[in-house]
Amino acid sequence: TRVTLAMYGFLFGGDDDDDDDVVESPWRLVTRAIRRRKFVVVPEDLASWLPDPPSTLAGANAACAASVGRFGGKLAAVPDGAGFVIDFRRLALGSSSSSLPRDDFDDFTALAAAAKGEDYLEEPLRRLFPKATTRDDLVACAGAVGANLLLWACLRFAVLPGLASRRRVSENKSTTLALPTTSPSDLLLWLLTSRVAFAVASFFLTFAILFCLLPCARYLLFVAAPNYAIARRNARRAKLREGLRNLLLDAAPDAPIRRKYAAVLKLLR
Repeated sequence: TRVTLAMYGFLFGGDDDDDDDVVESPWRLVTRAIRRRKFVVVPEDLASWLPDPPSTLAGANAACAASVGRFGGKLAAVPDGAGFVIDFRRLALGSSSSSLPRDDFDDFTALAAAAKGEDYLEEPLRRLFPKATTRDDLVACAGAVGANLLLWACLRFAVLPGLASRRRVSENKSTTLALPTTSPSDLLLWLLTSRVAFAVASFFLTFAILFCLLPCARYLLFVAAPNYAIARRNARRAKLREGLRNLLLDAAPDAPIRRKYAAVLKLLR
């Protein structure tokens, strides 16, 4: 039922199949970024799409080495020691014509325009509860906790003390300390006031506590800590994209970044 699924999601979370592709395979989005750039990219441009981005643009060349090996790219040196660009056109051999990019980059301005927007890999943050969880589901889970606490309170502070008092009165009237067997009511009274009854009350309390503690532990271990790392990676990618944008806007005609994009244009012709 929906309530059972809601409680399972509250306790153990769940897999969101419709989540972003980043959760399943970050490299798939790297491939899309390469395709949108016609399979020939500048390392500074690709750096903001890497699963493990560098801290600065200066580390883009080294950071892109993993993508070169993964996708069979080739390094194409740029004249005058301006660095290199990466040629991934072997990827195009396995792409259908409908999946190839439609953009026509015929000059530096058009080719660099992709770097001027917020075009970078932004990983989604992890959720504590499944995406399909609603407010009613959380209310049902809170009701389950409240019901267990109420049952524990009734047993611990109302029912059990009264039964224990009746047992003491019965024992005072009895001439033996052995288990009473004179009547079924006496046997039932003894059972209700035994350790089993107190264990049932403890079960309700333990269930309520664990029902609250388990999501808290999941949040600390599997949500808060990973989200901190994800947020830092996203911040690095945004910083890289902004740095590239500023670099392109302030680049002199003979700047290395311009020569890299010129080499890209030459390879694409």
